[in-house]
Amino acid sequence: MSYQDYKNSHMSVGVDVDGWYGFQCWDGYADYCQYLGVPYANCTASGYAKDIWEQRQSNGMLDNFDEVEVMQPGDIAIFQVAPATPVSHVAIFDSDAGNGYGNFFGQNQGAPDGVYNIVQLPYSATYPTAFRRKGLTQTSAQRTNKYFLDVSAYQPGDLSAICEQAGTRDTIIKISEGSGWLSPVASQQVQTSNAIGYYHFARFGGSVAQADAEASHFLSNLPYPNVKYLVCDYEDDASGDRNANTEAVIHFMQRCKDAGYKPLYYSYKPYTLANVDADRVVATFGACLWIAAYPNYDVTPEPYWPLNPDMPGQIAWQFTSTAIAGGLDKSIFLTDDTDIINTTTEENNMTDFVARNHTGDSGYVAVVNDRVFGIGDMDTVFQLQAAGAKHLNLNDADFGRFIDSRASSSDVAKALKDASADVVKQIEDLKATGVNAPQQ
Repeated sequence: MSYQDYKNSHMSVGVDVDGWYGFQCWDGYADYCQYLGVPYANCTASGYAKDIWEQRQSNGMLDNFDEVEVMQPGDIAIFQVAPATPVSHVAIFDSDAGNGYGNFFGQNQGAPDGVYNIVQLPYSATYPTAFRRKGLTQTSAQRTNKYFLDVSAYQPGDLSAICEQAGTRDTIIKISEGSGWLSPVASQQVQTSNAIGYYHFARFGGSVAQADAEASHFLSNLPYPNVKYLVCDYEDDASGDRNANTEAVIHFMQRCKDAGYKPLYYSYKPYTLANVDADRVVATFGACLWIAAYPNYDVTPEPYWPLNPDMPGQIAWQFTSTAIAGGLDKSIFLTDDTDIINTTTEENNMTDFVARNHTGDSGYVAVVNDRVFGIGDMDTVFQLQAAGAKHLNLNDADFGRFIDSRASSSDVAKALKDASADVVKQIEDLKATGVNAPQQ
């Protein structure tokens, strides 16, 4: 279930949910809510789309959606009565179009008969918040940036260049497959990356005896150094007996646990649901699921969060097989455990901020890894917030004290100079036009 899938299936298509007046914007919104598996709100006050936002405290929207100030693809935007949307409007945010406009996917936006299309509309016409289905808002755990790669003999022995291109040196490396195959490049891959785990591609299906043999093959060929995770990669050769498959998986993982490692289970959600009792696996080993799901096969260096499989007991998500051109699996841990990556540093644990004073005359200043710099583009504010930076709007005196506590006086002076030179005008323009921006 993803916005991209919905857009692909509904482009140039019309839906009439209530059977009145053809393909109206509200019908598109209601159909999208049904696709998301949540109830839709009716327009019971004015009869127009603006009621969805203005009546949100009582119409059930907040039971199923989070209010957000910075939109991501798939969020529902409500438009006020404005020149661009004279009777109000509702549409789905698709992407940023620049210059104060966004691309919005919706009905009754000028296409023949009012079918779904994408148009550019000004952010200034939207209400202060948009709606994102609960469960799709990034949590602090999802913003920890604990990325890692999984590599096999398809990748070269020297991973230095790949790791640099992908933005992380942390890897889980394929060691073995079945009861005979060993990776000819695993040892070199260990030496040219930061190995946090090793994995075995299972071929044992539903046989406990074969699972035992494969575990012995895997464990007897682990390279140095020791790592935290050993992974059972179970995505092929499942038997028709779901219970037998589960017993075999648990046996293999127990062998890994008995050897002193944290066992993980890797696969795809549909394959797992069809062939393995994941609840039993989680009940045996705790949170241990590493699940793959991709939005597409375009280069995807960052997660598209609406596609997170979000299975009970899921500890990690492989969000792409194309982190770089040519293909590379990339994943992110979905837990705040500080000992996951065995090279955790003080820098990883720092809190980042984007900050401004109440009057706005100092612009926006960023504090990243306790280093201060002035922000020269509002898009930088959006990106830092999306990456987990906390937004602060401080009174003028406290703003000064906060910045002074983070850097030397010369660094602060330079940051404030850069910010006031480039950002204040953008902030004042945003205020004047009402464009949706981080809370002022």
